[in-house]
Amino acid sequence: MGETVTTSAASRPQERSTEGAQERSAEGVAWLTTFSRRASVGLVAGLAILPGALAVFITFFYLGDWPTENPFDQVFYGVIVAVGGWLVFSVVFLRGLSDVQNGDSAAYDELVMRAATLKARIDVLGAPDPVPVAAETREKARLEAEKLWRGVDDALQNKSHGSAMRWAAASGYTSLWRQLHRAEEALLASERKESLYAEAVDDEARLTLTKVDEAKNLGNELRRIFGDPKDPHSPTQIASELDTPEGRALLRKIRCVLNSYRDDLFQRFVRIRNAMFATLVYVGLVFDGLLALAMVVAPPEFKKAIAVAIAYFLVGALVGLFAELYGASKGQRGAVHDYGLALVRLLTIPVLSGIAAVLGVLFTRLGAGVGTTESPVTLDQIFSLQNYPLGIVVAAIFGLTPGLLLERLRAQTNEYKDELMKSAAGTPGASGSTTAGG
Repeated sequence: MGETVTTSAASRPQERSTEGAQERSAEGVAWLTTFSRRASVGLVAGLAILPGALAVFITFFYLGDWPTENPFDQVFYGVIVAVGGWLVFSVVFLRGLSDVQNGDSAAYDELVMRAATLKARIDVLGAPDPVPVAAETREKARLEAEKLWRGVDDALQNKSHGSAMRWAAASGYTSLWRQLHRAEEALLASERKESLYAEAVDDEARLTLTKVDEAKNLGNELRRIFGDPKDPHSPTQIASELDTPEGRALLRKIRCVLNSYRDDLFQRFVRIRNAMFATLVYVGLVFDGLLALAMVVAPPEFKKAIAVAIAYFLVGALVGLFAELYGASKGQRGAVHDYGLALVRLLTIPVLSGIAAVLGVLFTRLGAGVGTTESPVTLDQIFSLQNYPLGIVVAAIFGLTPGLLLERLRAQTNEYKDELMKSAAGTPGASGSTTAGG
């Protein structure tokens, strides 16, 4: 007996040690999983700087004949340094974009404020009402709003699970706005009678100004409650008509249509931004590949021609950048949050302008020799400031073409911003901020 007890007591420390090792292993796996998810978001976000880093370092090593005189080695080491810098910078500084508070701080702050306001309204409507409006209906609406609010609150506190990219790609914020709007709409079924008139007046003005598909029909229904313009109903009469199941359902329908319209406009900003980001990365990497190929294949005497081509690229990029800044300042549209669309466009235009400048110089110079008896123009003659000093002017002119081609996109986004400002609510408790999605 004594021997059995002694053996059992001796095995307990081993069991605790095994359990502790398993817990530490599980914690390590969880930490590694979380870190890899966050790092992957940082790497994707950091792709915006990768094409520029590649171009800078392979050019630096190529023109400096370092670390060897072999162009392949120069390009290879340039790629290694650029990719290494991208990895370190992205993982260290950009992995935080996987968190809701860092992906888009402006959208996050606005959501936090609106969620707090919504929670306060839910709490107030949960208090006893001396003149209850269909107590059962009111309680159901309040519970629906509270359930939706909890989903938003969990996401804002990083308690919900989902794609690690949703905050950096901004799709997570637009989804939260939709959920928050559904909660605010649900509260209209339990809103106190005194506030219904103000909500209806505000929504009627928004329907008049915006291009919502159902604006005419919904506006007519609402104006029927307001009465004939020559003999309008009093605010008390209007509130009484709205304080019915049909009236509250109409208000909720109108608010849902307006909110969905605004949410769709903000979602378009996000899609355009992400598409331009992909364009920036793909076009930049293709240009880097062509540049590296030219450095490796071209004979040593073409080095000056490559340097001049890079100079043309920089001229076109600068001209395109200044044109974009001028156009952005001229077409400014109020305080409408575009989820980083303007920034991504500002990064994309110089790349496209630089490539357009190089191709413009190449095509105009080659086209000038078509149909003549002169010998074909070589690349070292095309990209030579001595033989073709007007190349700088041609590069500057062609650097403007991407901005002109994308002017339609700017006009379209400005139209979206105008619609968002027109459809913004002006009454407390209504969903109408143009800051980030309301």
